[in-house]
Amino acid sequence: MRSRARKAQGPIHPTFGEKVRYWREDRGFGVNELADAAGISHSLVSAWEHGKTNPGYANACKVAEVLRIHVSALWDHSPAPNAQPSRA
Repeated sequence: MRSRARKAQGPIHPTFGEKVRYWREDRGFGVNELADAAGISHSLVSAWEHGKTNPGYANACKVAEVLRIHVSALWDHSPAPNAQPSRA
């Protein structure tokens, strides 16, 4: 029997999850509150924040709308506003 779980296509987006977490906390949302407001599953938000799955653009747009930011603030590969530079 085939597993219904999807594997991420390609590498995981390097900064999406940390930016979702930053903006979610900045706006005072819990994971469940953000997910409910965006109409997506709580487990999906958690998976993004833990770097376990890639976002789809439609869901990224829903989250950005709830957070009152432009989707490009999540979608580009720049670090989250409070992220410390990684050491090489």
